[in-house]
Amino acid sequence: MKRTIKITAIIVIGFSLVVNAQDKVSTENGNKTDFVYNNGKVGIGISTPDKKLTVLDNIKILKSGSGRTQGDKAELIFGEKNLNTYTGSIRLENTNSNPGYVNPKMVFSLQERNTSELSEVIDRMTISPRGYVGIGTSDPKSQFQIAGGSNNWDEFKQGHVLGTIHLDPENTSDNYGNAITFGASDAYDGETAQAGIYVRSDGSYGTKMYFSTTNSYVAGPKTAMTIDANGKVGIGLGAFNPKSQLYVTGGSNDWNELSQGHALGTIHLDPENTSDNHGNAITFGASDAYDGETAQAGIYVRSDGSYGTKMYFSTTNSYVAGPKTAMSIDAYGRIGIGTTTTGNHKLAVEGSIGAREIKVESSGWSDFVFYKDYKLPSLKEVENHIKEKGHLKDIPSAKEIEENGFYLGKMDAKLLQKIEELTLYTIQQEKKILSLEKQKVKLQKQEKQIEELKLLVKKLLEKKN
Repeated sequence: MKRTIKITAIIVIGFSLVVNAQDKVSTENGNKTDFVYNNGKVGIGISTPDKKLTVLDNIKILKSGSGRTQGDKAELIFGEKNLNTYTGSIRLENTNSNPGYVNPKMVFSLQERNTSELSEVIDRMTISPRGYVGIGTSDPKSQFQIAGGSNNWDEFKQGHVLGTIHLDPENTSDNYGNAITFGASDAYDGETAQAGIYVRSDGSYGTKMYFSTTNSYVAGPKTAMTIDANGKVGIGLGAFNPKSQLYVTGGSNDWNELSQGHALGTIHLDPENTSDNHGNAITFGASDAYDGETAQAGIYVRSDGSYGTKMYFSTTNSYVAGPKTAMSIDAYGRIGIGTTTTGNHKLAVEGSIGAREIKVESSGWSDFVFYKDYKLPSLKEVENHIKEKGHLKDIPSAKEIEENGFYLGKMDAKLLQKIEELTLYTIQQEKKILSLEKQKVKLQKQEKQIEELKLLVKKLLEKKN
């Protein structure tokens, strides 16, 4: 009881002395100064206050009332002298609707510029009961959430507006910029494993953006992706100056011609579903005067159901529902054009092929017909085979072609064989014709001689008579 009276007396004396503007009044609890008023400055727990109020250790602000109800708050308000308004505040507010429980959130508010209305003091930042920080939102959904943005964004003048987050470079010289960096823990080096988004001037009144990661075993960051002032994107350590809208460098160092699926290429896409036969695609859109970008094409890859992959090249006919597979490549490298069924063929085509020239490489040809040991069938044998089989020897029948088709190189060789045989038959016929021509001349000479002999005999008979 005596201690309470003593403290009350000290407080009353202290405030009365403040009112009377005494130079210095202090109370002591043992050898420590608790309260000081000195030259218009108040100190609590410190004997040399340097501001209007200087407090050592803690300040405790309590809300009014003793219950815990939703909307209860304790607030530190910043106002203006002689005005019934304030320019900002920091408040703690209970958000729990259950009486007796508390979910406190912290709100930082500021008055809207160019106004003196109390209603224009707006909540600017909130720390939720879960510790989530929100700027521009009273209900942050993540560890850090920023709401709002630039209302006057211009697609062609991005640099002329401020976005939701704006960072200024530390140096006004050309080519300087700033960065947002992210740290990751490492068992050996703490948070030295970092990544960042860096922006700096490109030296020509434009900006360049770098997305960089760090290899802990190689000094310095490594730029993984670049976006230049023209919107061109470069991916890879050597793509600092992208040459196209998307420029990717690098590739797979462990490519194996016999085991392609075991290496990752420059661009790698994983399927969205782990079920069998699922895959993914790269699609390309084309504008259409009537349907926008509904005219599309794509490269699709999916499992073939047997631990392999199959690739489809597809286009769309706007007058026929759904895409149309123009070409496919199966797990064995067999290509189908106009069909996805290749059989055992390396290339299967459904439909006609138009070409200015086709080169067929073949290991066998038909010049053996001209060898001396080749037995050329007689024309009688050819005639008998045609009468019996209905087609030339060594040439497949129409039924066989219809059922099995034919190999172009092999068929060309067979046709050449028949042409060469015909050539030999022609040569033989030519020889016979020449022989007959000689016999004809000889017969004509003999006939003339016979006629001359007849005339001579006739004359001799006339003279005898």
